[in-house]
Amino acid sequence: MKTEYGTSSEHFWKSYPTYEVLRHVRQPGEKNAKWYGIIMDVKRSVLGLDGDAYIDILDVKLDPETAAAMIIAAAIAVTVIIRIRKKRREPRK
Repeated sequence: MKTEYGTSSEHFWKSYPTYEVLRHVRQPGEKNAKWYGIIMDVKRSVLGLDGDAYIDILDVKLDPETAAAMIIAAAIAVTVIIRIRKKRREPRK
């Protein structure tokens, strides 16, 4: 992962041994490697969902502009998918 993606992972919390913090690989001259994400497994019930099964969550740290762009891109993708599905359901004339 370090060589291929420029990422290292660390396990910080003894009480949450499966949680992984993702960091950029430290570059020469940098004091520390900045974190950009965390992978967690959380019980569905903690999130207000039915059941006690665990689900994986990836929490990614983004600047506001990047986050906004990703939300817009996702909304566009969902809109396109909905339109495609609607077109397939319409009877042919």
